[in-house]
Amino acid sequence: MEVTKPWIDDNKYKKDRLLEAKYEAELAKKFLEDGLYRNDTGKAFQAWKALLASLSVDYIQEIPSLDFAKMDLEKLLKEIEKYLVGNP
Repeated sequence: MEVTKPWIDDNKYKKDRLLEAKYEAELAKKFLEDGLYRNDTGKAFQAWKALLASLSVDYIQEIPSLDFAKMDLEKLLKEIEKYLVGNP
C-alpha cells in the first residue's frame, strides 16, 4: 500500500492513514492474543501514529499556533485531548 501525499489529496491521505491504523490495530490485537507483547506494543504505537496523522488533516491550520517547545507535558496532553474530543 502506498500512502498518498497530503498535499496531493487530503481526503485520500486521511482515508489511507485510517486504513493503516485499522490494519496496525488488528495486527496488535492478534500479536497480543498470541503472547507477542513486544510486537503488539510496536503495532499499537504505529496504529496511534497513523490515527493521529489522519486527524491532523482536519486540524492542519491550527497546528502552527501550538507552541510545543514551551509546553510542559501536562499542557501538551490537554491540548491533544481538546482536539481529539473537539471541546475547545
